[in-house]
Amino acid sequence: MEKNYVSRRLGFTQLFHSLYGTILLGLIVCIFSLGEVSAQATFSAGSTNGALLTQLQGPGVTLSNATLENGDRPSQVGIFSNALAGANLQVDTGVVLSTGSVSQAFGANGSAPFPNNGGVQATIDAPGPATYNDPDITAINPAATRDVVVFSFDVTLDPGNTVLQVSYQFGSEEYPDYVGSQFNDIFGFFVSGGGLPGTQNIAIVPGTSLPVAVNSVNAGFLGCNDDATSEDLTNSAQYINNGHSTSAPPCNTNPGPFVMFTEYNGVTNRFVGTLSGLVPGNTYRFKWLLQIREMPPHWTLPCL
Repeated sequence: MEKNYVSRRLGFTQLFHSLYGTILLGLIVCIFSLGEVSAQATFSAGSTNGALLTQLQGPGVTLSNATLENGDRPSQVGIFSNALAGANLQVDTGVVLSTGSVSQAFGANGSAPFPNNGGVQATIDAPGPATYNDPDITAINPAATRDVVVFSFDVTLDPGNTVLQVSYQFGSEEYPDYVGSQFNDIFGFFVSGGGLPGTQNIAIVPGTSLPVAVNSVNAGFLGCNDDATSEDLTNSAQYINNGHSTSAPPCNTNPGPFVMFTEYNGVTNRFVGTLSGLVPGNTYRFKWLLQIREMPPHWTLPCL
C-alpha cells in the first residue's frame, strides 16, 4: 500500500550488489529526492539505467541491458548509501525501487494514528498507468496490478561462478493492520534464461516456499483489517517491528520505539535468496518487480 492519502499504498525498495560472482541484492526502504542528504543517509532519485548498474556492479559478474519495464523513474527509482549507520537497516548501499514515491519514504516513523504516522507523510502517488499486468507476479497474486515497478537486466557469470545470491530487506506501511487481508504487498526477484527451466522466483521467506509478502512474514498476529484472507503468522522471528502496536484490534497507533529511521512500520530481516547450479559464462535475465494490491479509494500508502 502507499502512504499517500489520495489513492493507493506503500511500496518497496531493494538494492543490488555483486561480490565474487555472487549477486547480493538488498531490499531497503525508499529514498529521497535527487542529491538530498540527511544525517541518516544519502539518497538520490531518478537514476539512469547506467547509474543503477554501476551501483550494482561488482567482481565475478557483468551486468548489462538494463530496462525500466514499468514505473516512473523520477519518483520510483534511485540509489542510496550509509543505510547501516544512518538508518539501522541491514544493507548499506544499493538501488531502491518503490511502488510509491521515493522522495518521502525515508523519513522518521511516528506515533499519530494511521495513516498520518506523525513522521514524514508520503503524499505523492506514483504517476503513470494505474494498473500493469506482469504474468510472473500475477501468478502469485492475481490482484497484484497496482503501482507496479519493474526493473530488469542481464547478468553474465564469469568463469568459475555458478551461484547467484540476492540479499535484501522488505518493508511495508501495511504492517500490522493489513496482515490477514487481501491488501497484501508483494514482490519478486525473477530469474530466467541461461538454460534455466522457466522462470524462478528467489524472493522466498527463508525455510519456507512462501513468496515474501505482508501475509507471509509479519509480527505474528492478525491486523485490525483481517478479512479471512490466507496468511502465515509463524515467521515473526524474521520480522522487525518499527514502532507499531503489538496486538490488534484496535488498529495500530505506532507507540514506538522506532528502531529504524524509515517511514515503514515493519521491515524483514536481511534475507538471502540463492540460485545455484548455474553455468559459468551464461547470461541470465534478472527481473525485479514490486507491486501493491489496491486498497479502497480513500486509502493510500507510501513506498517501501
